[in-house]
Order: sequence, then structure tokens, then C-alpha cells
Amino acid sequence: MNNKEKFIAGVKAGYKATFHKGYVMGKMGYLHDELEIVGNDINYMDISCNDIRICKVNDNIYKEGLISYLKGDYRRSIQSFEKISPVFQAEKNYLLAVCNIYGRGVRKNIDIGVSLLKDGVENSLCCKQLLARCYIEGTGVPLNKKKAYELLNTVLTQIEINKVNNMDEDYLMPDLYYFCGEYELEMGDTEKALDHLKKAAVERNFGLAYYLLGKYYYESNLELAKNYFNKAKKLNVNVSTKYYQDERAEVADEPIDFHVGEKIGELTDISEKLSKLKDNVEKLDWEKFRAAHIRAKTERINAQTAQKVANGSNEAVDINAKTTKTKAETEWLKAESDKIKREIRNDRWKQRQEKRNNTK
Repeated sequence: MNNKEKFIAGVKAGYKATFHKGYVMGKMGYLHDELEIVGNDINYMDISCNDIRICKVNDNIYKEGLISYLKGDYRRSIQSFEKISPVFQAEKNYLLAVCNIYGRGVRKNIDIGVSLLKDGVENSLCCKQLLARCYIEGTGVPLNKKKAYELLNTVLTQIEINKVNNMDEDYLMPDLYYFCGEYELEMGDTEKALDHLKKAAVERNFGLAYYLLGKYYYESNLELAKNYFNKAKKLNVNVSTKYYQDERAEVADEPIDFHVGEKIGELTDISEKLSKLKDNVEKLDWEKFRAAHIRAKTERINAQTAQKVANGSNEAVDINAKTTKTKAETEWLKAESDKIKREIRNDRWKQRQEKRNNTK
């Protein structure tokens, strides 16, 4: 981690603690007001397992491939996807495009993936959404947010038609409404933007949508903005402390109590205990302790043996013979332990090799 990454990580920690006023880090978080968007950038090409499930194909081969994909067996999943009937060609293109763009089961090839998406874009909402992501990020195609918005708008139009027909919306990517709202806000179409952002926030539980709504309402409706910001924070979105100026004012003049007296007392007590432990360790002569222990053990065993001999017992034990037997047993146990460890290492090595072969 370089210095820049450390600094950003520190800022994020400050944000998270900012509104816990009892902590020093909370008050220090107010020093970073100008970095309001740290950690709030979104990479539209980030993919999750849910994105593969938005594809709707009523085909057993697809279901087998989906199960393999979700288990991480990408090689087997792509073999299943390639066997999907041409009846579902557009959806098949989407699945194979995902595998090629992200290197799932095949060597990563973004150009092939984008080509598959373009071939299926006319007949597949899934292809339209992923191709739009490519235009947003400039992945395999020139960056073009306007083109992405046009593609996603056709998806939104189809959504309205499906709602009339009581069809579900499980085929939607979670960031679809958010990007449309963000783009419309930049273009000045406020009414449509707010509608899409509220759908992204409420229906899709998308944290950045709450954050953007809070920024929009901050000047006109502070109470509503705070509600949106609070929901965004619960979804792990970093909210700038400048949007909480009244709270900042409350703590700006508060003295920071480090509880120094208590901490010094605790450290002194620990230091004294460590000092005593160190003295005891230094006084301990390990060789003398070991010799005394062996001598005491030998005397005890000899005394027991003598007592048994005096009582006419046949269980008298020669100390030297017992010691030799114990040593032999110890060596045998060590050899067995080494053998078991070697077997475990060999098994682990074989598992890693099999896993490596399966991912190629």
C-alpha cells in the first residue's frame, strides 16, 4: 500500500467514525470535508454472480451451466453455454460475452465479448445492459455515455411494457436506474433524473442513489437531504461532513478528552508486571532447573522400584530400561508424524494442481 492509498484509507476511516462524537477519530474526520467523493466512484464493469442470473433462458442446459458458474467451475459452465439452443441465440451471446470479457472459463478476450454483445443487442435486454456498461467505461469500445444512455433507455421502455404484462424485473442490473438518473441530472432533465434515482434507491437499494439525492436536496430541503445521506451511510457510502455542518458546529469547540491520566496509570501497571516477569526469567537457570527435574524424577522412580522389590513384587522396573523404551517410542511416534505430514502436503499439492488445471 503506497502513501496515497494509506491516506485515502485513513480518510475513509475518519468518515466512518465522524459521527460517533465520543471518539477522537470522529472529530478528526471533520478535517477531510473537501474530499467528499472519496470511495464513491463506481466502476460499471464490476460484475457479480447476480449479473449472470439476469439472463432468462428456459433451458436445462443453461441451468446446468448456471449452477457450474455459480460454483466457480467456469470451464464446465462455458461448455454448457455453448450447447444452448439457437432459439436463445441472443441470451447465449450474452453468457458467452460475459465469459470472454471477464475471462471466465476461457482466456480473457474483450474484443470477442463486445462483438458477441453487438450481435445480440437487438434481441436481448441483457446484451444491451452490458454493452452500455462497456460504453460507460470505454471497455472494448470508445467511451460514449450518450450511446450508453440510449441503450439503457430502450431497456427502461421495455420495462414499462413488461410491467403492464405483469412480468418481473429480475433481469435488471442494479446500477441501471442510477446511471440514467445521473446522466439526466447532468443533462438538466431534473424530473426524469429524480424519478430514476428514487427508483434506484428505493427499489434497487443502491446506496449512491441516496447520496446523489441528498446532494440534490441539500440546498432546498436540508431535513430530506439528511435522511437520504443517513440511508447512504448505512449502505457504506462515504458522505462528506460538509453536509452535516450543524453537527460539526456542535463538536468544533468541544475539548478532546484523551483520558490521559487513566491511560498512564494502565501503562504503569503493565510496565511493572513486565519488569517483574523479566526479572524472574533472568533469574531462571534453565540447565539447573532441568537437571533438578530429572534428578527428582529418577529418585522417585528408584524409590518406587525399591519399594516394590521390598514387597516382593515382580513389577520392579529398571530405570535405564524404561528410559530406553521411552526414547524408542518417541522416535517411532516422530517418524509416524513425519509420514502423516508428508501425505497431507502431497494431498494439498494435488488439490492445487487439479484446481489450477480446472481454471485453465
